Amino acid sequence: MIRLGIIGTGNRGRTALLAHRPDRGISIPAICDINTQFMQAFSEAVVSRGGERPFQTADFRELNAREDLDAVMIFTPDDLHEEQALDAIGHGHHLFIEKPFALNAGACDRIIGAAEAAGTGLYIGHNMRQMYFLKRMKELVDAGMIGEVKAIWVRHFVGRGGEVYFRDWHAESRRVGSLLLHKGVHDFDAIHWLAGSSCEVVQAMGGQTLFRGLAGAGGSDGFREEGAGEEQGVWPPEAVKGLNPAMDVEDLSMVQMRLKNGVMASYQQCHYSPDYWRNITVIGSRGRIENFGTREAGSLIRVYNRRSGFSAEGDRVYELPAEYEGGESPDLRQMDEFIENLKKGFVAPSVSAGPARDAVATAEAATCSLRGGGIPIRL
Repeated sequence: MIRLGIIGTGNRGRTALLAHRPDRGISIPAICDINTQFMQAFSEAVVSRGGERPFQTADFRELNAREDLDAVMIFTPDDLHEEQALDAIGHGHHLFIEKPFALNAGACDRIIGAAEAAGTGLYIGHNMRQMYFLKRMKELVDAGMIGEVKAIWVRHFVGRGGEVYFRDWHAESRRVGSLLLHKGVHDFDAIHWLAGSSCEVVQAMGGQTLFRGLAGAGGSDGFREEGAGEEQGVWPPEAVKGLNPAMDVEDLSMVQMRLKNGVMASYQQCHYSPDYWRNITVIGSRGRIENFGTREAGSLIRVYNRRSGFSAEGDRVYELPAEYEGGESPDLRQMDEFIENLKKGFVAPSVSAGPARDAVATAEAATCSLRGGGIPIRL
């Protein structure tokens, strides 16, 4: 029996239930959260899925001290990852850490060093590596469909950003560093992966362009606690209520990068667009590839290989299966991979600790550049 301890049972922590499979020898005997409501709901879900009621504690040290665990999974706010991970490693536990790996590259390095010294495995929860659209783009790029990669452009439209990221701890830089880290770390990892190289120089600009002026205004009903729910369809963005008055993160960011292998890249993030998806374009020496949609039915990838004017269809079209249909999802595939690595000794995770650390370093440098007047930062 594989026995998992869960630290953080709200929000992304709920995805750990996908790993709970008593009929296949995987159980969750212990959980930890300072929010008793989240913890109780998680406990009920474990029982409803055929498991025994897990031990509950508000102290992660008490969970980590248990000797009956094969691994600990961490889903807490970003600023807590380092302390909780180091404590778990100190007790000899293998680890799953939800992205971002940690709040900065130095913290990542300390966790990596401790895990190497203790001989414990690390798996970082970059579920975007499991998304159909990105995996297919990587396959096509690696197959030489567009020649040698020269540039990558990523546009990240974060619809409902006000409801989801500016009403709780995500809006505070002391907790997340920046949303270039908390959200953008997915995209920096994707850029590195598609290009086959990590970042060398980064420059960024951005600011608090909309939500800062709305905090506490418009009859606010008080900012929400994590997991309190996300309204659907609040539009326009100025209508969002209950923003965190302590917010100090940017709602609009633009990043330019040069990678170590010479590939140029850019990343744009907006938290008040009406739509919610990512658009990635990879330009090579013999064409370009671009996704239209990410997880919805009808999403596809278009490849352009011939000279033309505007082309709505491109030269090749690859349809993508919809995510989250029939119980299938990137989170489920990620949990499958984590369990497989746990069984085999962490030999082939999608994102090993090194690349996950590089994505954090890029996000950290981009944040420093943005808040330092847009100066270039060399990693």
